[in-house]
Amino acid sequence: MDFTLDSPITRATFHIFPPASLAGTSAKIALSSQPVAPLNHIDKLLNPASVVRTAQRQTKLSRQPEPDVLDALERLVRSYLKEASLHLPGAVLVRAQLLYLMRARLQLDELWDTNPAWHAEPVVKPIFIIGLPRSGSTFLHETLTQASGLRAPLAWEAMYPCPLNGSWFSQWWRINQTRLRFALINTIAPNFKDIHPLAATAPQECVCITALGFASQQFTHAAYLPEYADWLEREGGAIAMKYHQRFLQVLQSTSTDTRWLLKAPSHSYHIEQLLATYPDATIVQTHRDPTQVIASISSLSVTLCRIFSSNVDAQKIGRDACEGWARAIGRINRFRSSNMAMASRFIDVKYPELADDPERVVNELLEKFSIGAQKVSSEIIHEIRSQHRQVHRHKYSLADFGLTEQNVRSLFPTS
Repeated sequence: MDFTLDSPITRATFHIFPPASLAGTSAKIALSSQPVAPLNHIDKLLNPASVVRTAQRQTKLSRQPEPDVLDALERLVRSYLKEASLHLPGAVLVRAQLLYLMRARLQLDELWDTNPAWHAEPVVKPIFIIGLPRSGSTFLHETLTQASGLRAPLAWEAMYPCPLNGSWFSQWWRINQTRLRFALINTIAPNFKDIHPLAATAPQECVCITALGFASQQFTHAAYLPEYADWLEREGGAIAMKYHQRFLQVLQSTSTDTRWLLKAPSHSYHIEQLLATYPDATIVQTHRDPTQVIASISSLSVTLCRIFSSNVDAQKIGRDACEGWARAIGRINRFRSSNMAMASRFIDVKYPELADDPERVVNELLEKFSIGAQKVSSEIIHEIRSQHRQVHRHKYSLADFGLTEQNVRSLFPTS
């Protein structure tokens, strides 16, 4: 049986929980109050072999995913089954997500194998924005892409990259499929848009790209998956960057003179693999007081987890977020301290300075990138800034996650 968003089981799920009835607070109640489904039901829904077979049938491609992709998928599914406490509607949504990712993976691999000339095409001097989440990185990403000479993957391209040279109708369809997925998230979790707004034609961060290899924090943000998260932090960086690079090589075949501007706080966990993959990359590291961001990160994760699970422990999520991001920032600090010859490749942006004078910070960055781009106008910067201020209205505190400022500061002594 096909378990896509238009499948019989999915339609039945949303007959029980119709989107119209999920407006407002009732959305969280409707999904998060569901009992955990019998494990054998979810096991059938998320079975990796079934995901691959269905994706093959839907794409009309008989190829198998590469072994490292299949291994990552199997690790992810094991963690979902063992740790995520999925209810049946949540399992249906996870199945749909895994399917669309596997379809895209098979299609991208087919393009890659049939166009060997792309394999030797370098991704030249990419720029990565990394650091703590909620530290101005999304604002920077959106604002800097307004300058000529920089190119960011857009949300619809990351979610539906194929067909690569499709018709205008194909592009329209993929943009609107992305909008529908985002609308579903905002319907089921109406608070999400106040935490992190989504737009199909906006620059997308790299977690959506690395999800195409099933090695991404996209999954750990939205479900409690400690075993998968541990594997991802220890070993997942290599597979994440392998398919990240391949994605950019495929996408840049349709455009010329592209310098990629990329963003994902999660790259902080894999700085060594990032620079091994892109040895001429420039790194923009954003900085903000961790006591001001950990509660926000945890709030985002709790909101997403409640879409899929009836058993969400906010204190576990807060503790893991605090400890995990402390390790990530510690890793960057150690890398920079032991690789002083690469100091010129890193540019630091402090959140208070970005908040106080965004026009100066943005245009100084453009000068340092040496791309000859014109400055981004104050009107554009003000417009983007106003949009961000309008959506960041959610309320949270460290105490909601069993944390104190002292807890957080003890883990981030030098951040």
